[in-house]
Amino acid sequence: MRIRSRDGSFATIDTVRDLTAGEQQVDLVLPVPQPRLWSPETPHLYEIDVELEPATGGARDSVATYFGMRSVTRAAWNGKDYEYILLNGEPVYLRGALDQAFHPDGLHAYPDDDAIRGDIQLAKDLGLNMLRCHIKLNDPRYYYWADRLGVLMMYDFPSPDLDSPSMRRIFEATLSRALERDFNSPSIFAWVIFNETWGLTKHDTADGQRWVRDMTQLMRTLDPTRLVEDNSPCHYNHVESDINSWHFYINDYHRVRRHVQSVVDRTHPGSSFNYVGPNDAGDNFVQGTAPLMNSEYGGIAARHGDQDIAWCFKYQTTELRRHAKICGYVYTELDDIEWEHNGFVNYDRSAKEFGYDEFVDGMTVADLNAADFVGLDAPPCQTLPAGSAFTAPLFVSHWGTPMGASEVRWRLDFIDRFGERRSTAEGTVATTPERFAVTDLGAVRCDLPAENGLATLALWLVDETGRIRCRNYVHVEVRGEASPRVERAPHGWALRFAPGDLRETSWPQPFVAPDGGKFSAPGAGWIEYEIALPPEIDMNAVQGARLRFEAAARTATQRIDWPQRTYGFNYPQTESDRKIPSDIVVSITGVNVGEIRLADDPADARGVLSHHHGVDPGAYGFLTEIAIDKTLLEAALKGRAPLRIRFTVSGRNTHPGGFALYGDRLGRYPVAPTLFLFTG
Repeated sequence: MRIRSRDGSFATIDTVRDLTAGEQQVDLVLPVPQPRLWSPETPHLYEIDVELEPATGGARDSVATYFGMRSVTRAAWNGKDYEYILLNGEPVYLRGALDQAFHPDGLHAYPDDDAIRGDIQLAKDLGLNMLRCHIKLNDPRYYYWADRLGVLMMYDFPSPDLDSPSMRRIFEATLSRALERDFNSPSIFAWVIFNETWGLTKHDTADGQRWVRDMTQLMRTLDPTRLVEDNSPCHYNHVESDINSWHFYINDYHRVRRHVQSVVDRTHPGSSFNYVGPNDAGDNFVQGTAPLMNSEYGGIAARHGDQDIAWCFKYQTTELRRHAKICGYVYTELDDIEWEHNGFVNYDRSAKEFGYDEFVDGMTVADLNAADFVGLDAPPCQTLPAGSAFTAPLFVSHWGTPMGASEVRWRLDFIDRFGERRSTAEGTVATTPERFAVTDLGAVRCDLPAENGLATLALWLVDETGRIRCRNYVHVEVRGEASPRVERAPHGWALRFAPGDLRETSWPQPFVAPDGGKFSAPGAGWIEYEIALPPEIDMNAVQGARLRFEAAARTATQRIDWPQRTYGFNYPQTESDRKIPSDIVVSITGVNVGEIRLADDPADARGVLSHHHGVDPGAYGFLTEIAIDKTLLEAALKGRAPLRIRFTVSGRNTHPGGFALYGDRLGRYPVAPTLFLFTG
């Protein structure tokens, strides 16, 4: 027998053994000098050839294979009173996603090897270092590509349906057979035996709890090199586990903040929180020192339909990263599947738009999944009085390569009620963050403009080399008195109207937000508004006009009316390659002043105000402007009669995709539909 390293990492080993026919186990020791350890950042694999040559001559048999070297343990670190998950002797922050491993071309099976590699590479591209392959013994090539590309794996076993003697026999056999098949994969760092108590119909009894404990101990015996989780819980009912994990699906910032804080506060040795506690057989299953991590979370769960995840993913992940005791997370999920639409990408793996780069140049999902993270202890958006001060604690969660003297850069950007943008303040905060910990950097404070608008506080974590480690941001709706319907504006006058204050419409059942802040309707139709000309405006001095408004097509169809604060329609998250445009004709008192094409009916993190006020969450439009020269304006004017502004989607158009018009407190921009009259 000969074992040879393809790259010369270790000396070739030749050994002579007297082997008889049949399957036999041969144990060998391979000395590997200066071993290169496997990790997601450096997924080094040792490529080897194993050859078997009969002593009496004949055909030689050979196998090409590989192995990786790494260790997985749990332990306290640097004097902390809680444990970490250690990879190769150092803490690792697990930035993961649930992967149910469905594919539209084969459901439970992949169409080809490229599809498997594509899913693992997708995780890497998203900034993740881990996947939780959910309740499925996946194709062996899946673990191969995880080994090759560098993605850690939580390995779920399929869930049973009913706790019975036959189920227990089958399940125990499944554990040992699966482990035998996939034991040598270096990417697998944890076995997850059960999920959410599915099939554990006796889990409220001492017998059921003891069997789960026995399965945990069996797995530790079969494989002492990995962590074992008894049951990934949504009912707070661990028995005995190497990972103290929990699930939550909450789509409200304040509830998420309270929930995560409560979990952290109740996690300590001896606590019965998240464990089954005492039973009638004298067992007392409570917390030990197992490291705390989240193993499922999200804002959009099954049955919620296709909605934007960009908003909730950002603030939920920020909340998890605020707490040093939490050593990782599993977002639900990598891609959409048949009955859930909460993936980072669509079911066919086409891209969704998140819109983060609208607020911070270059920001993507990978910034929020970075090993190093910067954030504010603040809502994703809040309303503060015009002219007041914004203050929020700043923190850095540092789990990447060591950082020296670094800084957090911040900038306050502002869009005013006219739709004009400017930066109003900026600053830096010096830091040398503690590694494998959360470093509090005090509060960021800045004055807000003394007028209505939308402010964005953008953040950059920059290391000593000038490299941007990550980006983040929060919004502030700056609000004083309601913007006047008529006011002086640069070079003239601004005349505003609310989307809900329609004079007339041909659409039979349009959606009008309760406060009049949005009008929307599908398909073809028209809507008309009436604007009275104030007596203080000298119309003879008007040289031209401009109509500015935020609008989009409207393709959402499923009405939602939830008991809390969210109502309107179920808007799918914006997709990169599927746009639903709409052609609009704009006229004033019968005179055609412009024709526009609204590119889509989008919904993502750019729909700040819709998310903030809970109306059609995430939906927004495009800030659109139509210039009206003096000749057209004179044709539209009938003395001082009110102007009638009409938006028409013709059924004869190529793109009759409906129409949505936004006010200054919904959508993306703090801008009501406004007619600007220029007087020189």
